[in-house]
Amino acid sequence: ASERGRVGGGGQEKGDYVNRIIELQAKERPPPKTQQQVAHMVLNSSAFDAFVSVTIVLHCAAINYAGRGVTEAEAFISTIVRVFGCLVILLELYLSLVSSQSLGLCLTSQSFRANVLIALSGWAGIISQAITGGNGPKFLSVVPALRLYRLMEYVPTLRNLLTSTLDASSPMLNLLFFAWVSLFAVAITGRYMLGGDLDPYSRSNFGSLAESLLTSIQLVTGDSWSSVMYDAAASQESEGVFKQVLCVIFVIAWVFFATFILQNLFVSVIIQHFAVTTTIKIINQRGQLTRLQEVIKGAWNKHWVLRRAYERGDILLDMTTGRYVLPTGEEFNPSMHGSSFIHREGDSEQQDQPSEPRTVVDVDSPKPSHPGTLTKTKSARLMAWEAVTREAVAGQVPKKIDPYKGRSLFLFSRTSAIRRASIRILESKAFGALVLSTIAVTCFMMLISPVYRDFDPDPPLVSEHVERLVDYIATGVFLFEFLVHAVAMGLIFTRYAYLKSGWNVLDTFILIFSLFDVITSLLPGDSQDLGIARIFRLARALRPLRLMKRNESMRVIIDALIATLAPVAYVVLFSSVTYVVFALIGMGLLKGRMFRCSGPGAEYPAGLAECSSNWITPESLLMPRAWDKPPHNFDTWQDSVVTLYRISSVKYVAILNDAMDVTDYDKSPLRNNSQFLAIFFVAYLLIGFLFVLNLFVGFIV
Repeated sequence: ASERGRVGGGGQEKGDYVNRIIELQAKERPPPKTQQQVAHMVLNSSAFDAFVSVTIVLHCAAINYAGRGVTEAEAFISTIVRVFGCLVILLELYLSLVSSQSLGLCLTSQSFRANVLIALSGWAGIISQAITGGNGPKFLSVVPALRLYRLMEYVPTLRNLLTSTLDASSPMLNLLFFAWVSLFAVAITGRYMLGGDLDPYSRSNFGSLAESLLTSIQLVTGDSWSSVMYDAAASQESEGVFKQVLCVIFVIAWVFFATFILQNLFVSVIIQHFAVTTTIKIINQRGQLTRLQEVIKGAWNKHWVLRRAYERGDILLDMTTGRYVLPTGEEFNPSMHGSSFIHREGDSEQQDQPSEPRTVVDVDSPKPSHPGTLTKTKSARLMAWEAVTREAVAGQVPKKIDPYKGRSLFLFSRTSAIRRASIRILESKAFGALVLSTIAVTCFMMLISPVYRDFDPDPPLVSEHVERLVDYIATGVFLFEFLVHAVAMGLIFTRYAYLKSGWNVLDTFILIFSLFDVITSLLPGDSQDLGIARIFRLARALRPLRLMKRNESMRVIIDALIATLAPVAYVVLFSSVTYVVFALIGMGLLKGRMFRCSGPGAEYPAGLAECSSNWITPESLLMPRAWDKPPHNFDTWQDSVVTLYRISSVKYVAILNDAMDVTDYDKSPLRNNSQFLAIFFVAYLLIGFLFVLNLFVGFIV
């Protein structure tokens, strides 16, 4: 019995031990995630972000293939993709709402409010298209193309530009409200002064409130403002000179106010909210492209070290395994042995400086592991860019450098007599004056020399022999200058080599063209008339550019302009996204609707069916009728982008008038039938003209 008791007691202790283990595991096990935590985790996951980005691209592609001129299969696939894209927007809104657990908190986010409006317009467009059989409002279906701006988050600089744009939205809206009040006042004044008097002269008139507003906007942009002024004066010819002068003053005053005050106010807002220094800092930060460059550079460094080590005999190739091995038989591992291989090609350049340590290659990383690590020699333009960014960001002044370090052309050391003579010649003011005078003389000779002596009736100021002699002497001086620079500074492989400067590369190209011209002129017969020789001879027109290199003030201006090319390039990319978005919207609104008959006889409600046979012009010429579209249209994505670029250059009035006259597919236009489409053009003028173009001005200034 006692034995059975001990056995039973042991079983009970074992059960208690198991229960304690289960309790401990239950305590250590993390509690299940709540619905809010799951939604937050999904929203912030990179996989969901990539999924949404791919959906946006597909949604925009579907908008591009929607509308007229597509097959039934393409239209069906486009509809399915657009529905799926709108469902993804709803899913994103739902996850945002669950993650925050508060609708009011969600509405404080600009992206949430934008997604709500885009989702409502997208679904309204799909439903209206389904109900009307494809004849519903086109604008609602293309609004989701605005989500293309979300893809900017993959480029930090573009994300900063977009964030700065959103930050500037409040003062920009205040400025737009001020501009709108001014426009409304000018439109009302024009209605009282001119009324419908301009209607017989032009469509840019003050006959109605809508036309008055559009004409006032046209004067703001400056498109054909002088025509409006002359037409206004001509319409008041019967009222006397005083009324004509008053109309001219009215138009000029509004153009002056819009050009010198309103547009500069936009520039000031942009300069205040868009800092070039911040953009430069973000450009210099590590991004996806920088990481990709580092991976490629690291792989190239490993390959380069393996090749050089194998050529020097530091490692051997095992023909059996196909792997590199050390002379000891141990397998070569770049991550372990790469830093022990010394770059021997740099020894010749360091013979003049024996106290400096030898450089070492670290193949594990494209970045130097210590100050003595071998890195790719920076170009002069890259060093100039870094100097400009340091001055712009930190206010640092670049230190004075010695451009004559190292061995030039692998032959001349710093103590070489030939190199010391070249340095003295290069630093002498007389030599600089000689080169500058030679450039001036060649420019003068190009100015007075005729292009074709056989066809010029006037005798030339100098003979062809003198012109050739001056050309030979000038080419000799330029060649001597090139050789002096190459010996003194090195050509390519020294730190401050001659060809590492863009200005010197330009000089070298001009010299090559000049040498080719001299060689062809010395050849006998018709060799001088070779087509390639004439092309190289035209390159002499580039010689005046050599003066810019010698003018310090011009170099500072151009170098500063070049230094802003990196931020301006991102502004170009930002504007390109704007072009794509509005091109898709324009296609959704006007694709296939801008066709018209080339001759009379097919006026609305007639159309394609009536545009046939021939018609007689007022000059009694028989012309065939054709159903064609104007060169500015939105039928394809390419045409849309080109048309928008023309609008950005403030040549849009003809495009606006043609767009406001559209009726339906295969129907002739009717004046002001679709006047509401002017909203699209005005919106693009505000973004593409007043904002994006002034953004360039703000960054350059």
